[in-house]
Amino acid sequence: MKKYLLALFFGLFLLVSAEAQPNSDCNNAIFVCQSSYTQLNSPAGEGNQQELNWGTNNSCLQSNENFTTWYIFTVAVSGLLEFTIQPLDTTEDYDFILFDITGLSCTDIPPGIAPDIRCNFASLTPGGSSTTGLQSGFVFTSAGAGDPPFCAPLNVTTNETYALVVDHFTGFLGSGGYTINFGGTAVVFDSIPPSLVSADSIICQPTDTVVITLSEPVLCSSLAADGSDFNIAGPQALNITSAEADDCLSGGTFTPTVRLILSQPLSTNGSYTISVQQGTDGDVLLDNCGNEMGFQNTTLIAQDILSADFSFNIIQDCVADTVRFTDLSQGTIANYNWDFGDLNSSGLQNPDHIYADTGTYIVTLTVSNPACSNSTQDTVTLTSYSFANFTFTPSIICEGTPVNFDGTDPNAVAWSWDFGDAQTGNGVSVSNTFSSAGNYVVTLVATDNLGCFDTTTQTLTVRPSPVASFSPALGGICQGESLTLNDASTPTPTSWDWDLDGQTGTNGSPNITITATSPGISTISLTVVDSFCGSASYSETLEVTGIPQVDLGNDTSICPSGRVNLSSGFQNAISTWSTGETTTNISVTQAPIQVSVDVELNGCTGTDDIFIDLRASDCAPDFVPSAFSPNGDGVNDAFTVFIQNVESYEIRIFNRWGEVLYYSTDVSELNRPGAGWNGFIDEESAPMSTYTYMITGTYINGEKLTKSGSVTLLK
Repeated sequence: MKKYLLALFFGLFLLVSAEAQPNSDCNNAIFVCQSSYTQLNSPAGEGNQQELNWGTNNSCLQSNENFTTWYIFTVAVSGLLEFTIQPLDTTEDYDFILFDITGLSCTDIPPGIAPDIRCNFASLTPGGSSTTGLQSGFVFTSAGAGDPPFCAPLNVTTNETYALVVDHFTGFLGSGGYTINFGGTAVVFDSIPPSLVSADSIICQPTDTVVITLSEPVLCSSLAADGSDFNIAGPQALNITSAEADDCLSGGTFTPTVRLILSQPLSTNGSYTISVQQGTDGDVLLDNCGNEMGFQNTTLIAQDILSADFSFNIIQDCVADTVRFTDLSQGTIANYNWDFGDLNSSGLQNPDHIYADTGTYIVTLTVSNPACSNSTQDTVTLTSYSFANFTFTPSIICEGTPVNFDGTDPNAVAWSWDFGDAQTGNGVSVSNTFSSAGNYVVTLVATDNLGCFDTTTQTLTVRPSPVASFSPALGGICQGESLTLNDASTPTPTSWDWDLDGQTGTNGSPNITITATSPGISTISLTVVDSFCGSASYSETLEVTGIPQVDLGNDTSICPSGRVNLSSGFQNAISTWSTGETTTNISVTQAPIQVSVDVELNGCTGTDDIFIDLRASDCAPDFVPSAFSPNGDGVNDAFTVFIQNVESYEIRIFNRWGEVLYYSTDVSELNRPGAGWNGFIDEESAPMSTYTYMITGTYINGEKLTKSGSVTLLK
């Protein structure tokens, strides 16, 4: 055990310099370890806390704490306590209060719990004494302005603890300073080591904290934080894991009590021994004057401790679960009170309980004996027997795509599936392929190891696969025509891709317009994408038929009574003329006129028109020669008639006796030199003579042709 030399602290006077002045708060007070102290100055202010606040601490110093120094002492020898406070400057005024903090602490002073048993703030009078304190011959316990500067002495008893605060009332005028001397028959400077007084008894409730009371405050710096200054032994095996004190935790330098923290709650009744030993910090406990506590013991009594505890087991059943509770409480127990959290209770030690419904219940067990009781709680959760449940993938189902089903309850041991499409399955994981779109109710019956079964259903929507289509249906169109195709796909495509003979058309549009530029056969395809079930394609063949190329020729003109022969040029087509005729060839005799024709071939129509004007010039008049000379010289060798625009024609030539020498209906011999009668009769040359002719017929415009006269045959 360490030995500390206290000789350095003793002497007639101890001069406390400004650098070593005591704190201005009680929890950092100067411990009185000698009979005399000299304070060279008074610290300014109230310290870290105003401990004399009027209203809660109603001492005689109503001006509160100013320029204060605190002292604490524990009575070593009982007797009469006297002391004097002598200012170093007799013009300075000092006041004081003496608090009894036996069994208390500094924290009990500000709220007025610790009593002030002596108080003096007698005013300094001119010519009077500036010394104050406790002195025989005076009777006041509290002296105010105008009262004597001394209060009555105080009878004190060994181990009583007091706190003395010296207040420099005139501290604002100068630094002051004073000497305090302790006298009387009592001895207040400490030379006695601290000792264990008691350990708080533990009654009823288990605790992991033990409070030790000491004979006097000990230095916080001498308390090993790991609790190694102490040991505990008794019916229950325990360890001390740490030691602490509120005064030390709040920044103080000393504490009259120590709180020991145990490794586990003390829950076993009996007598325990608390021992003091040398800690890991190298000492036992030291008081404020350096006196070291010796090795010693105190007794801790634990009685009537009750520790409520229980466990439970859920016994499953198909209808309802039974909860079996097992008492694990410790201590001398006379009564059990179970509250099952559903308005039901029991007084049995180990009850069984059947809950009427599923849910979460807070169960409370209270154990008691005539002196104490203790309670504990736990939560019982009963889940629904609807344990059948399943998941499936994929989440979007398309017809013809396998769907995987998985039972999800871990308590099930058998699974029976009905997929709603006349297909069934068994096992925790199964697969089914729905062949057509629609809504299917999938049913799972799950059975657990108790033979309990549960049924659940889910409705699955099976989406149809996309079917690509467009309208109108393709057949054939004519060259140059346009055709608009509209998407007719199902169910709801979200994108479209058109293709014409390998050439991409309009993408992303549900319709397309195409123009047939050349005849032939083309393939048109549409590919659609469904947002759920992929893509599909559709194609049709388109035949483009060429337009009949009709050519009526250039515009022309005809002479009066003339005509124009027109042809559409297509024998196997339907020709429709603006004149109302429907033949391939027509003749036009009227002028001026606009003539058009529509030629329909294989459903496609070509057209053309021509304008026929009436010719105002270059139209030769009818001419019948009056003579001709068939002598073979190439000039006028035949009787040729010149008549234009003749539809039908008949000519007769007579001799003088009325005999017909020549007859013809050949219109082509008109207007053709060298054509007509060549002057021969039955291969013999007719004699030179005058002959009579008669011409009849019809012009192409329908008018009648009639001409007659005579012609002379010359040789």
